[in-house]
Amino acid sequence: MSSRFPWEDIPEQVEEVLYISTKGYEELKERIKNKTNIPNDKILSKFSVQDNKIIHNDKSQRKYLHPKELYETIYNIHYEQHRDTTATYKYLNDHYYAPGSYPVVKLIVERCEVCQRTNYIQRKAENLHPIIPSEPFKVWGLDVAGPISPITEPEGNKYIIMAVDYFTKWPVALPLQISEYQK
Repeated sequence: MSSRFPWEDIPEQVEEVLYISTKGYEELKERIKNKTNIPNDKILSKFSVQDNKIIHNDKSQRKYLHPKELYETIYNIHYEQHRDTTATYKYLNDHYYAPGSYPVVKLIVERCEVCQRTNYIQRKAENLHPIIPSEPFKVWGLDVAGPISPITEPEGNKYIIMAVDYFTKWPVALPLQISEYQK
């Protein structure tokens, strides 16, 4: 029978422990404290217990976040700098050991009201889509300028409609007394 805990019955090629429940965290801590030996156990050798906390034995000695601390820690990291999901997750992994926490980071960043209001999400610029006319006088650009001051006498024109042919760049301008969009 296979165990539901990530440190039991794991093939040797697996390097990372999946994130565990509070009960699983406490059991892992006890196994590390008691140095319970399991044949071919490479996972337990990666951890130690200091001040009643699990520490991942890598170069930076990162703290393995307790499941109860996970959400609050990610929340605090994000709300210090309001960075995107990838940057928040990278900061979390640089300072803590929290495998499998990316979905929680993504959820917190997506629900951040400040980020939603100020649109901190980095967007890639899209290439321009030029309009390339195939022949003269087939594609036109139109615009209405006005109201202009002073109004012309005696016609009373106060708007100008402008058109430019995209192929030849031929400009055309006509005076108007009133604008259609004011009616």
